Amino acid sequence: MLPRITDPLILSKLSRLAGDYLPKIAGATKAERKRLLCELVSQIFDVWTEQRAKLFKSQEDFPNFEFELGTHLERVVMPLLGPIRLNDTELEAIKLAVAGRKQHWLGVVATRNAPAEIPAAEPSGTTFRRPVAVQTDDAGVARVGSDPIAKKRRQAVDDYIAEAGRAGIPINRSSIWRKAGYKTRSEFERWQRNDPTATPTADKNITRVLTEKPHLKKPPRS
Repeated sequence: MLPRITDPLILSKLSRLAGDYLPKIAGATKAERKRLLCELVSQIFDVWTEQRAKLFKSQEDFPNFEFELGTHLERVVMPLLGPIRLNDTELEAIKLAVAGRKQHWLGVVATRNAPAEIPAAEPSGTTFRRPVAVQTDDAGVARVGSDPIAKKRRQAVDDYIAEAGRAGIPINRSSIWRKAGYKTRSEFERWQRNDPTATPTADKNITRVLTEKPHLKKPPRS
């Protein structure tokens, strides 16, 4: 069953993709079948998301775009794979492929809608220089600056997201700051860029998430 898509151009592209790949998958070896599946779902995700991304034009739209991306696997991708009987390994590979494409499009939209950088002003008549706050995109990714602590923190976040992705558990930066107990990304952004206003409590909370890796823990058996 095809997903409910009203745009005939998108529907045509998705139908052609499925039509091209399904016969190949049907006659593929085990390893080749998995590769073709990941290739197909990535292209399906991109065709749909490329059009949807054009609708999100400001930073305020970013949370809605991130939420919508989380629905694409079940709403768009899986209906086109309906004829295929997937095993657990293939399903895990598909989820990981979709998680990768989601992160790609989050980066595309965040960069497109990033605010202009405003350099910090210098007080006249003195040699004092205020620290320049590092600008970030809507995903909390530092875009400028060379602070070694900020780089280390960003790398720790990237490593955790990648580790979770390899385990078939798609997470992003929002998953981390929410798990740290925050309702907005502000504290996380300040911590990640090593902003002078970042609090020791934020460092403790976010570092705990990165160290204990709660997203990777299996729930206890009842």
